[in-house]
Amino acid sequence: MNCTEVSPVALDMIWEQVGPLLEKVIPTTYERESIESIKQKIKNKDVILWILWNDIKDIKGVVTTKIIVYPHKKVCWWGFMAAKDNKIKDWFLIMVDTLTKYSKTNDCDTIEFVGRKGWFKQFQRTNIKLQNIGIIYEGKII
Repeated sequence: MNCTEVSPVALDMIWEQVGPLLEKVIPTTYERESIESIKQKIKNKDVILWILWNDIKDIKGVVTTKIIVYPHKKVCWWGFMAAKDNKIKDWFLIMVDTLTKYSKTNDCDTIEFVGRKGWFKQFQRTNIKLQNIGIIYEGKII
């Protein structure tokens, strides 16, 4: 299994496969994002798209990253994760290894991640110790 960064130039060539995977995360953004806004962020290099694959014609999963510099910490945000057929276990450790190396190469202090419970369970298989796990609440102002 490979975890590979996708050049924005190559995005259109694989969009037919990655678009439907990314579409799965749209409901979890609670109207913060659309499939078009995520695609534009990838094309503009606001986020980096990574694909997980054995055969480029059969992409198994996607994740996006973004380096965020806070006043006292540099983090690598991992977001917009989706798995084909919900088979995250097949490639999660490969993704973590690749993105951890990427984070270290970019001098990040930590990772930042928001996800459903299933994603957090997968982190128990790694040496990454998640801290300050909380719940994000959002309420519409009426």
